Amino acid sequence: MDANGKISDSVLPPLAIGETFVVSSEADMLALTAQRGDVCVRTDISKTYIKLNNNNPSTMADWQVFYSSGEVISVNGQTGTVVLDADDISDLGTTNKFVTAAEKTTWNNKQNAIGYTPENQALKDQVSLVNSSDHYPSSSLLATLLSQKQDSLGFAPENSANKDTASLVDSTTHYPSSHVMVDQLATKQPNLVSGQNIKTINNQDIL
Repeated sequence: MDANGKISDSVLPPLAIGETFVVSSEADMLALTAQRGDVCVRTDISKTYIKLNNNNPSTMADWQVFYSSGEVISVNGQTGTVVLDADDISDLGTTNKFVTAAEKTTWNNKQNAIGYTPENQALKDQVSLVNSSDHYPSSSLLATLLSQKQDSLGFAPENSANKDTASLVDSTTHYPSSHVMVDQLATKQPNLVSGQNIKTINNQDIL
């Protein structure tokens, strides 16, 4: 017993009555006159702290979070440090389903069974023509090949350079239009019937 008739603190420490404080900022929390065991509710971050010592004014190191309403308590029924993969989640009750490696293999085998790789890429001819009923040339490849055929016959595409539409050209690779031929024949006929140009056949006059 001490001089006041009380049990000495060394024998029985004084009983501390914890208080609860509600604040809306860190500054307000650190400004509290609090003792060890007091509780501070932070409304701004939805966390609750407990005082670790009797230091005043205090720092954040003097407080310990023991409840946070904003944190995730569990994930897919797991608590603690949670690491999820597809095997941890069931899609039986969901609209969107998982695709397994086995299902992908099955679908690819279906494509191979009918002779095509995905999107028929292997059977699309874009560079050279393949003589096969299973291959399909692109439009660009066909246009190129047809132009080459025209060139090998001696014509430019559509024969535009070898079409004579204005005058007759003495050439084995040019082709006059019907209009040019009519004009050419019309100029020959008056010369055959002109009285100033007597024509003979086997030394016989025809006029």
